[in-house]
Amino acid sequence: MAERGLEAPPGQDPVWDELYTSRGDEVMSHRPIYAGDIFDDVELRPTRGAPKRRMCMVVQHPCAMRPDGVHLADSILVARVRQFSVLPRSRWAENGKLMPLPDLQPQFSSNKANHAAWFDETYHIHPDDLALDNRIACLSEVGTYLLLQRWVFHSSRVIPSLRDFEAMNQHVFAEVELLDTWCEAATQAGVPLDDAMSHVTAWLDEPGGDRATRRKTLRDPGGRSSLTRGAKTATRKRYRSDAPIIPLHPPDAEPG
Repeated sequence: MAERGLEAPPGQDPVWDELYTSRGDEVMSHRPIYAGDIFDDVELRPTRGAPKRRMCMVVQHPCAMRPDGVHLADSILVARVRQFSVLPRSRWAENGKLMPLPDLQPQFSSNKANHAAWFDETYHIHPDDLALDNRIACLSEVGTYLLLQRWVFHSSRVIPSLRDFEAMNQHVFAEVELLDTWCEAATQAGVPLDDAMSHVTAWLDEPGGDRATRRKTLRDPGGRSSLTRGAKTATRKRYRSDAPIIPLHPPDAEPG
């Protein structure tokens, strides 16, 4: 049996759109903070020396960042992001100490567009240090699985497959999308993001039609469509908003 290597994103060089849900002006301020979010101008405090403002990426799993399901933990793990030459897909099995971020800033035509997050340059920061206006990109679901795979390898030299991450986390990212669109409806109605997170968390923890909580229903691919419709009705009722709820991923979606 061939040894599994670190995987590359789907697609063909030199297009890297599969890695990101949004970059630059596409990033929405209502989106809660998740793994794979990249921020500029963050004050990073080294063990020795003076703090410096740098680019960084959140590397923690979404559940680890929100112990109570709502509020961010007081300490968020981030990795330093700096310029790095494009790593072709054929070489993604190499350089396990970093997460390549090619074309992170597509507004630049030079190598300034390309970066990487370095796992040997990590910092713990308070969530207040992550200003939403300074978020410059968000990884896609596939991009986040690639990040977690490389982070696990860096930490343990074990390489779970992307399918393993998908099997364990598809419901998590279904919840991420629901939270994202719920918060969009709330903030459009002038509701603070923290309040919106509290509202949607309480809604998810209520019993659904089969008496299981709506959050548990997210684990069943067959129940996600009705939950999406229910979330749309709930946001319109609470916020009187017509903001659409983005459909959740189909149950047979694969990361590559």
